[in-house]
Amino acid sequence: MTRVLIVDDDDSLAEIWLDCLREEGFDPYYVCPDSDTLTNLASGRYSMDILITDFSMPGLTGLEVCAAAKQLDCPPRVILVTGFEPHSLPETGCADLVLGKPLSLRLLLDAVRRLAAYVY
Repeated sequence: MTRVLIVDDDDSLAEIWLDCLREEGFDPYYVCPDSDTLTNLASGRYSMDILITDFSMPGLTGLEVCAAAKQLDCPPRVILVTGFEPHSLPETGCADLVLGKPLSLRLLLDAVRRLAAYVY
């Protein structure tokens, strides 16, 4: 089962994504970003095949989360979600996909399915 970590500061949005991903057979879990998020990522505390992270969060950016995750021995595929125009972001080379908000559940599921096909 594909394990999906969501890092976002919007609890209500994360809950919707969690329910949707569970219904589709994924194993998602959610972490609200805090001062320990990067340390926990770097230590391998979070087990994931796919990481979904918001670009702009208080005290932490999605690019920082993405970069930390890509340093892991088995780095996850990364979806960076943003309310900004994806083309206006700084270089996002660590992300496998960049998706704009508002984001439909269908688009989210399509993206997760596409990346999950490359996990195993």
